[in-house]
Amino acid sequence: MNTFLGSDICNKILNDEVVPMEQCDFDLLLQSANLNLEGFVNKISKEYPRLNKEDLYYPCLMLMNLNDKRTSLLFGVT
Repeated sequence: MNTFLGSDICNKILNDEVVPMEQCDFDLLLQSANLNLEGFVNKISKEYPRLNKEDLYYPCLMLMNLNDKRTSLLFGVT
């Protein structure tokens, strides 16, 4: 978990450097979660095949203990 939280994209998110996030940032978030959390995204996708790519962003952000307000800002929703 520390490796995931220490990744470049997580550091950017936690330090308010990507508000709102762009598609490439979301892609990096999924890649980082998958790489650093033993295939986290692949496992969720396999267990819940109806989830789309956008659905997978939220659990990755929740692992970072972001509140709903911060998460909404990242998605560009006020």
